[in-house]
Amino acid sequence: MITAESIEMKYDVQPFLKKEMPGLINLLGTQNISWTSINRRFAVNMEKINAELKLTQKTIFREATFYSIIINKYWGNGEADGMFDWYCTIFESLSSNLTDVEKRLLRPQIYSVLIELNKGYLNFIGELATLNEIKKSGKYELINVEELIQSGSNKSADFLFLSKGYQTKILVEVVNLHVYLLKIVDVENIKLHIEGKLREKMRDKFINPKYEYYLQPVMWTKSENELELLATLYKKNGLSINNVYPPFAYSSYKNGDGTYDHHFDMIC
Repeated sequence: MITAESIEMKYDVQPFLKKEMPGLINLLGTQNISWTSINRRFAVNMEKINAELKLTQKTIFREATFYSIIINKYWGNGEADGMFDWYCTIFESLSSNLTDVEKRLLRPQIYSVLIELNKGYLNFIGELATLNEIKKSGKYELINVEELIQSGSNKSADFLFLSKGYQTKILVEVVNLHVYLLKIVDVENIKLHIEGKLREKMRDKFINPKYEYYLQPVMWTKSENELELLATLYKKNGLSINNVYPPFAYSSYKNGDGTYDHHFDMIC
């Protein structure tokens, strides 16, 4: 009988990441992480895909995952090269900008990226990319992750920072919105979608928070048109909600020499 334990031996994720994405491994440092669980889930997923491919003899189209981005980099058609390069850039930047104490706090986020086998991994990438932008400013110290928002509640914010200049603590909750999944018609349509989701998140999370707080949206798009609609919404129409910052959105451009320009910019 073929079991998860028997097939996981065919795959070993850690050495591959150490070679191809060393920044991620550097973030973990000497911390223990369940590579056995990661290998097992990855192995079962790969065996399922291989079985379907043998049965259909056709290309199988699935939601992009963290591992499909990596696999496509080396055995695909190059469509995922930009995302692969960006992930490497984020992890390398975090490795440079975080102290050892701050790196140790990120173990749950990194594990979540590695264990997710669907598009949900992008939510954790969004959190790490946002953290990277905040740390690059040099103005904030990361104190904790999943900090409780108020006493006597189990609701938490993604990050707790200390503002070095003002010596105040700030809660930051990252909300990932997959714009490409919305049925976008025009600017007014996208405004209703986004505004509703952001107000709902604020009502759900921030009731009598114990520190200063804000919500940081991250908008995931798949086309120039979606980016243009977001730019129009925020630059011309506006979307003002208290304690909600303008969103970050990702885009990249390939240069003539094969390198990439990555942009994780705030739309405002």
